[in-house]
Amino acid sequence: MNWLSIVTGSTLGGSMLAASVIKARASHLLTREQESQVWGVRANRMAIRIFLTLYVGAVLVILAFLRVNVRPGLYVSLLLGLGVAAWAHVTYFRSLRALNLPPAYLTAIGRSRMIMYLGIATILGIVVIDEL
Repeated sequence: MNWLSIVTGSTLGGSMLAASVIKARASHLLTREQESQVWGVRANRMAIRIFLTLYVGAVLVILAFLRVNVRPGLYVSLLLGLGVAAWAHVTYFRSLRALNLPPAYLTAIGRSRMIMYLGIATILGIVVIDEL
């Protein structure tokens, strides 16, 4: 194993673990009704993610089939992905705020998401630096 895969696995695993612990502790602040509402919002997000993943995968398969070099479009795809992630973050928190959840829960969920974003940004930074 090279150093890039070790750092990537450690960073992603650590950030996912920390975020899941924070989310689990925050879920104790909700009533059962609020928790089911939050799960409804998460289910909608998962449906959208599946659609986007399938769409991007289909585009990459088509480009590979046409023997198009996708490497130059990597940075453009990265910027588009960051835009979609920012949009998804904003709409997710708008949906959560509309449910009138406790402010402590929203703060904890925001922190857990920031930990995930920092882990992903670290991985992307390492990959971009490694490519240069």
